Amino acid sequence: MERSTIVRVHEGLHARPATRFVKLAKGFESEVELVKDGKAVSAKSSVKLMLLAVKENQEVTVRANGADAIEAIEALIGYLENPRAGLDDEGEAGEGGPETAAAAPEAAPLAAAPTEGTPKLQGVAASEGVAIGPAFAHFPPDVEGPGRHLQAGEIEGELERFRGAVASIEARMDRTLAENNLSAGDRGIVAALRDIAADDSLTGEVERLINGGDDAVSAVIAAASTIAADFSAV
Repeated sequence: MERSTIVRVHEGLHARPATRFVKLAKGFESEVELVKDGKAVSAKSSVKLMLLAVKENQEVTVRANGADAIEAIEALIGYLENPRAGLDDEGEAGEGGPETAAAAPEAAPLAAAPTEGTPKLQGVAASEGVAIGPAFAHFPPDVEGPGRHLQAGEIEGELERFRGAVASIEARMDRTLAENNLSAGDRGIVAALRDIAADDSLTGEVERLINGGDDAVSAVIAAASTIAADFSAV
């Protein structure tokens, strides 16, 4: 069962909206996928949703299979068409659909394109607006793990060490989310990071590498590097 719609989420399914979409999807027993340009990913994975790079005003299809498939499709389509009505307790100004976009000030005219030879920086816009000033690019050295190959008897202990670290991160972020001094924007960012840290797309790949003999640190770096490369290709 499936249904198509036009995405009205402001700026598309970036980290915070993707996390909210996943939260809705996980509330249903059915298997749920989001399809764009013929590519389908699990609607219950923030990482996979962000890699799908769904933008505002693009057409997507929600596909569900299970006992509550109809309800899942209705809820998820409803969020894509009117995100402000999806999760009111976590909603933020500026992330709604056409109503929010209409209230935004008119964008200033674009500056002239840089002339040939002018250095250019590429990135992802995190918030609306225009800023003029010097730009500094920091390129840290590549992070490397120990690169130690595990013996068969060490693998289970390394898996437990990794799972314990993930649980510790989740608990720390839960404590942060429980604090009352976070703004709505900061709360949304922390919630998104918590969801990503526990995403099966990341943790599953790390555990696969550990089972193959990689130490936990090297496995995390390798899995994160693969995801980063996928993001850069979007």
